[in-house]
Amino acid sequence: MNEMCKYHPGRKAVVRCYRCNAPLCRECIAYQDGDKYYCKKCFDYILKQEYKREIDEIKRETRRKQLLALLVIIGLLLITLEIYSINKNKAYLQKTYRISPKDLVIKQNIKSLVKYITLGENLVKYKEKYGKYPNKLYELILKYPKIDTIDIITNEGFMYEKKGDGFVLSMPENGSRKEKIRVTRDNRYFENLKNNR
Repeated sequence: MNEMCKYHPGRKAVVRCYRCNAPLCRECIAYQDGDKYYCKKCFDYILKQEYKREIDEIKRETRRKQLLALLVIIGLLLITLEIYSINKNKAYLQKTYRISPKDLVIKQNIKSLVKYITLGENLVKYKEKYGKYPNKLYELILKYPKIDTIDIITNEGFMYEKKGDGFVLSMPENGSRKEKIRVTRDNRYFENLKNNR
């Protein structure tokens, strides 16, 4: 280079500042990044900008953490209020509508029987659609996924057995009820049941 240094006019410049393009002698090179050279003024500016960026990032991260903490606190408060509300309503319902153990057993038995009879009806519907009863209950569930085959009292599955052109559907072995539904070829039992509803 034939130019003189911007900061030392009596010295010959060897490079130019990458940022401000000022000619610099070797002594005026404040920082070098590969083939990029910076004067002291520009290097100080870059350092300030980097420092400012870091400070801004720290502030943003702090705000994010504060917001997250606030959301966690609000979530915990809502959960606490929900638990309190549930317990209060439960206590109120128990106090207002007392259900005796005997009534509870009757209610569960009715629900169990409804499930049991509904399952039998769905077995008949399966035959009407596919021309035969399923070999196992899981075949019925594959076609009708919403069907529930579990007894609510024993938490065990209803017992099903295909017999010739009909089937036998029984309550679980461990249950207190011992009902069995036997359906023969003509499905008369369930046809009568559906007509009477």
